[in-house]
Amino acid sequence: MLQTGALAPPRHIRGVMERTGAQGRSVIAVRSTEARDAVRELLASGARVIVICLLRWRKNGRQQRRRAAP
Repeated sequence: MLQTGALAPPRHIRGVMERTGAQGRSVIAVRSTEARDAVRELLASGARVIVICLLRWRKNGRQQRRRAAP
């Protein structure tokens, strides 16, 4: 049976501000403190896995590698 809907309950979803232009250049850089706060909130809410979704990552692989760094 195919299920549709959110992959995570709303209490386990956070967003942070960052904008990448169509050519892959950063228009608005992510604020590290905002990202860290979001991770802390997710862990405090009981999340055990964190997934980061990057738009236009194929245009700028540096963004993806930066998020993967500890």
